[in-house]
Amino acid sequence: MLLITLVGSYALGCFVSAYYLVRAVAGADVRGVGSGTAGARNTLRTHGRALGLAVLLLDAAKGALAVALAHRLVGMQWAEYLALACVIAGHVWPAQLQFRGGKGAASVVGGLVLADWRVSLLTLAIALVLLVTTRRVTRSGLTALAFVPPLVLIGSGVSVAVASILPIGLVLLAHRPHFGTSLPEVSP
Repeated sequence: MLLITLVGSYALGCFVSAYYLVRAVAGADVRGVGSGTAGARNTLRTHGRALGLAVLLLDAAKGALAVALAHRLVGMQWAEYLALACVIAGHVWPAQLQFRGGKGAASVVGGLVLADWRVSLLTLAIALVLLVTTRRVTRSGLTALAFVPPLVLIGSGVSVAVASILPIGLVLLAHRPHFGTSLPEVSP
């Protein structure tokens, strides 16, 4: 059942709602405007609040659904995080869209809420503190996500914490342009 869950989660992730909703409503490829990604933030900026909110909710629901399926079919919490990683991989690298999708932030949030609401609340609190102090939305959220595996370790143990590294790592990898933008150039 684990393999079916993981493959199904990747396939679910490949439903890149920003791409399909913008295509249906505006007849355009959302990846061709704004930041060039197929996510809620780019949809919001380029096609308005209603479409942006719809994408946010659908992408979060994908993450939650993958976790729910893993919980139901496999029954182990570590499998929930592996399924979340697969749905994020499908969202970031959808096979049918030439492996060009979104960045997985909404999906990871939706999945985390269902996997462990306590970790989600603590991560949100960290993000809000960082946002107040730095006034950088994306960096605050991404930095807060880096706290997820240690928080999971405290609440759920080593195997679950190790599994939680994968979905968080994929989201951070997809957001890699946000890191290092303020680092100085080093000459050889």
